[in-house]
Amino acid sequence: ESFRRKGLRILEFGCGAGMNLIHVAAMIQQSGIPLAQAYGTDFSDKLIQAARVDAAERLKPQIRDKVKFMVGRNEALIEDLSSGLGTSGAALRGSMHMVFGVNTFRYCFRIDKENETARQIFDLLDAGGVCVNIDMNAQFRFFKSRLLRKEPVQEKQYYIPVLEEYARPFEKAGFE
Repeated sequence: ESFRRKGLRILEFGCGAGMNLIHVAAMIQQSGIPLAQAYGTDFSDKLIQAARVDAAERLKPQIRDKVKFMVGRNEALIEDLSSGLGTSGAALRGSMHMVFGVNTFRYCFRIDKENETARQIFDLLDAGGVCVNIDMNAQFRFFKSRLLRKEPVQEKQYYIPVLEEYARPFEKAGFE
């Protein structure tokens, strides 16, 4: 409930060009819940630049300066977020009310960093904070884009975890 007084702080990891975070920030503002800060991170500088342009064009002035996009890797969220914000990692721990990712956590498995990413998300959340993770799972076989590629690639690049595999790193990090 502290966010009702001080404002909600949210992070989207793997935000791409920012469309989800921009939409969520606008919805929060429209609902009457104060927004303190909304951050989006992605490893791609080009996508972050596109997100900044889109936010400047689509967000109302009263929340535009509360939404920030920065380059950041899923497996190094605290380090990259603290660098992008010019603050310490310690100051970020326990500071977010909500952390979410859409179609991005599977990439952590591909580089064997799912446990590190889940732990960092856990560390960023305040007591009672929420993590929402929306991602493909192994039951969406056609989504494996290797079917659309002509050149040979490594199987791990197209690995999509099963639901239990998605849950395991979060449970290990301390999520309920």
